[in-house]
Amino acid sequence: ALISTTEKLLQKKKNIKQGTMQNLLTGKKRLPNFAKSTESKQTELGLIPEDWEVITLSKYISDFIVPMRDKPTDLTGPIPWCRIEDFDGKYLIDSKTNQGVSSETIKKMNLKIFPVNTLLVSCSANLGKCAIVKKELITNQTFIGLVPNNNVDIEYLFYKMSFEEKRLNDMATGTTISYLSREQFENYEISSPSIKQEQT
Repeated sequence: ALISTTEKLLQKKKNIKQGTMQNLLTGKKRLPNFAKSTESKQTELGLIPEDWEVITLSKYISDFIVPMRDKPTDLTGPIPWCRIEDFDGKYLIDSKTNQGVSSETIKKMNLKIFPVNTLLVSCSANLGKCAIVKKELITNQTFIGLVPNNNVDIEYLFYKMSFEEKRLNDMATGTTISYLSREQFENYEISSPSIKQEQT
């Protein structure tokens, strides 16, 4: 009975968290220091606060990293090789199966390294799954890496893009496996606070 009651309480708290996130990320609820006006404006993304803006991801991202198609044959190196199965929470640090590549393999195969604080977003099959890179690593082509510039808080971008999961899946194209291209990510529109402090 105690376990059942606790599970119900946990679910209730998760629902409250989800609702609060939705309200904050769409501007329906504002933090006291930033709510200068209660006015809203109509955009293609719906109603947003008057002092928010609709922008393309290219305003926030300095580089869109698309991994190479080929998988390394040697996965015994020190630089983590990560897959969707390695996602476990907000941050991605290592491969759960201890797979990795060497510097020699990276150079030989011209593999793309994701720098620290890159936001990985799944762009194939199960779209919109996100994680923040906390250690330089390599991935397969399931992901696109969004390297943030100084206009955006990476933690905010993580929650914002996680919130966009359904929309990303709805716009994906592909016959057998859904997929979003680099160009689609570059032109992808989100509503966002005009100032970085509110994102943080």
